[in-house]
Amino acid sequence: MNNSLQLTKTLYDYADKNYISFHTPGHKGKIDLPASVLDVTELEETDNLFHPSGVIEESQKELAASLGCNQVIFLPNGATSGNLGVFYALFREGDKALVDRNCHISVINALVLSGVMPVFTESSFFDHLPLPVEPKNVKALLEKEPDLKAIFVTSPNYYGMLADIRQLSALAKQHRIPLIVDEAHGTHFYYNEKGQNSALHCGADISILSLHKNLPVLTQCGAIAYNSNDFDRIKQGVKCFTSTSPSYLLMSAMDQLADRMRKKGREDLKKITEYTVILREKIRKIKNLFLIETERYDPTRIVISIKNCNTTIDRLQDYLKQKHRIVCEMTDERHIVFIITLCNTEKELECLYDALLAASDKFGHSVSNDESEIPSFSSHMAMSPKAAHFSQKEEIPLSQAVGRIAGENMICFPPSIPIAVLGEQMTKQTIENIRKFAGRESILAVKQEQA
Repeated sequence: MNNSLQLTKTLYDYADKNYISFHTPGHKGKIDLPASVLDVTELEETDNLFHPSGVIEESQKELAASLGCNQVIFLPNGATSGNLGVFYALFREGDKALVDRNCHISVINALVLSGVMPVFTESSFFDHLPLPVEPKNVKALLEKEPDLKAIFVTSPNYYGMLADIRQLSALAKQHRIPLIVDEAHGTHFYYNEKGQNSALHCGADISILSLHKNLPVLTQCGAIAYNSNDFDRIKQGVKCFTSTSPSYLLMSAMDQLADRMRKKGREDLKKITEYTVILREKIRKIKNLFLIETERYDPTRIVISIKNCNTTIDRLQDYLKQKHRIVCEMTDERHIVFIITLCNTEKELECLYDALLAASDKFGHSVSNDESEIPSFSSHMAMSPKAAHFSQKEEIPLSQAVGRIAGENMICFPPSIPIAVLGEQMTKQTIENIRKFAGRESILAVKQEQA
């Protein structure tokens, strides 16, 4: 059997099926970007990402102007490199930072690399979904831990729920520390009228953006946007996690993004958002599906609970794909998520509605069952994630794990809240969570010294 070019062939075969995309990347396969002729290296004409003084510097300024912020650093290694770089640049080993527990795995890795001791926020839930950080909880932690060096939160989360960035910013300024936001799923907010709901416009100091998730640009395109005074420090930190051969194809895509959004993108985003608001009104009336909406949410992210529908998520996902050519972004045990961007069309939104309506009729009604357990987290960090990472480990049964220090991160499936974090002292509740949500009966623990 000839296995050459199997990845490439699979990609072309998938493209030929013409599925309707309600997942990342935001361009939905609808941008024209010739590849090889743009795939060059640092030349006299092409500038240098690490020491920009020509076309890259100008392109970053254009994107900054497009986003309405002071400075931008391209992240051709993705938003993950931004999270790593910011922690590495701004903190010193032993520093404490308030960290949203509902964070991306790259943030946990950043804690390991930087040596920062996290003070995790508590998590609350709506329909079994983790809600964003609440300002009252942040305020309490700031009063309890006066030596915190920063606030780091995720907003919006994977389910399109937004934190109250204005209140969090006020708290950060009151305590004279920066507010850093992992805004990977919210870059499109900067192109709403007056940047409504975007983190920097609501007072954050630094935002890490994953441009490709909601905008017409290639996968792995990211940026750090900020209004802070730490430009040089952050730039040096990001260099530690960026390839010395950054992709000009990706940087060109970001260059073209700024141009497109300046010329027509805002108008296109406004139109699709208006169409999505109408779609949401129609979905609310589908009798067996429950549309998730909280106090602050992204209207272009459709999140549906099947708690009132007589089906499983796997059956619903398969039905939408095979019968209606609808491909979602992600699912969990009871929710399905669709990402709508300016590259979707009104017709595609109509197809999504028709498919959901047909699914509701096909599977029928089910009595709501909200008895499934919601995890609770009471974090006590016995040592920093870095110290735990480099400690000797041993695998132990969960029956012996209470009081021991976690020697591994345990995250069932992104974007779940970590069940266990490196350096965390495990409680009875931690063990119950691991059994129920990870299906494990053992865990790596930091090896105890013999008495």
